[in-house]
Amino acid sequence: MPITVRNLITNALVTCDAIAIGETPSDAEIFRGLLKFNDKVALMSLDNMWDYTITKTPFTLVSGQSQYTLGQEIGDDIAMDRPTDIISLTVKNNNVWYPLKQVSAVEFENTTRLDDGSIRYLPTVYTYRPDYPSGQIQFYPAPGSAFDIEITTNAMKIEYTLDDELALPPGYNGYLEYALAALLAVDYGVDPATFVAIAQSRLAAIKRQNTQSRTLRLDPLQAGAKNYDIRTDTFYNGRY
Repeated sequence: MPITVRNLITNALVTCDAIAIGETPSDAEIFRGLLKFNDKVALMSLDNMWDYTITKTPFTLVSGQSQYTLGQEIGDDIAMDRPTDIISLTVKNNNVWYPLKQVSAVEFENTTRLDDGSIRYLPTVYTYRPDYPSGQIQFYPAPGSAFDIEITTNAMKIEYTLDDELALPPGYNGYLEYALAALLAVDYGVDPATFVAIAQSRLAAIKRQNTQSRTLRLDPLQAGAKNYDIRTDTFYNGRY
């Protein structure tokens, strides 16, 4: 069930006995809780425990401009969560969408080595660097018109506001509540040991849930199978 960051922090404050049930936390308490929450999410992302979000972002290129910044910093060209990578990028020309090819920085440099900047038309390739705090994307050739593009990205949101809604997999809300309670308890002179233990137990359950068992299979040919049945997609020995 979705929950706002504000409500999650409030629940954590109640859990660690910082406030009573039904009591509204002060601005200072809720702000400190937000700092702790975002710090916790950042650490979870390093352990690959925070989901990436696939997002489609429309944008209109500027004629003659080949390089753009992507992010949430003031002055960024394309306002979006900084993507860790770009899944695909398409450009529209005469009401038809064309895919662009992503290349490495080295390949991009080799492609544009002899270009003096005078070549301008429909971009065909691009390169992307997930720099921090803003990503850098560069097109070639430079757009000769204000072409519309659509960027499909993988982005990981790790900076939340109080009113952002969290729609997390089962178990995450409870884990975050106790993990936050453990972090906040110290501020109120409360021993966090109980909250740490409960948080670790819930984290272990989440990891078990996220771990899928794999069945090892021997290559049929290595096992001695000689024939293949196209109807059943299986190998077999001998005849039917």
